[in-house]
Amino acid sequence: YTPTMHDHNNFIDNLEFGNKAERRTAKLLHATYNLLTISFNNDHRYDILMHSPRLNKRITFEVKDDTRTKETGNIVVEHESWGKPSGITTTEADYWVFSHHSTYHIIETPALKSLISTNSHFDNRQMQHTDYFFTVPVIARASVATLEATI
Repeated sequence: YTPTMHDHNNFIDNLEFGNKAERRTAKLLHATYNLLTISFNNDHRYDILMHSPRLNKRITFEVKDDTRTKETGNIVVEHESWGKPSGITTTEADYWVFSHHSTYHIIETPALKSLISTNSHFDNRQMQHTDYFFTVPVIARASVATLEATI
């Protein structure tokens, strides 16, 4: 597959959409858990680096805004893009935040990996001819309690 200008434009649009979701999520995490934003990151490791004053600890988040979660009942977790490992296979984030509309699901990365190994469906369709992903049933809100206990 040879990338086209359409692929480039989609990437730019998706990047802008993702950056907005990251900033909304950082505001929510600050308002809810009093976390302080240190920086936003643009590589595979994480999206947001924050600080917990209560624990005097740095915490990292991967943010995914999925506009179809309400419709499908699933979240999408990428694991390969352009033939290379990505997403869940390369993340160094402590937590993943999935947002859809005004609902947020927060889960520790090891718990998400476990959820994928036991409850996911590998979807071998390609998204935009480049990405492979797992579909996972929407995470129970109980996962938020995990965050509250560890921040």
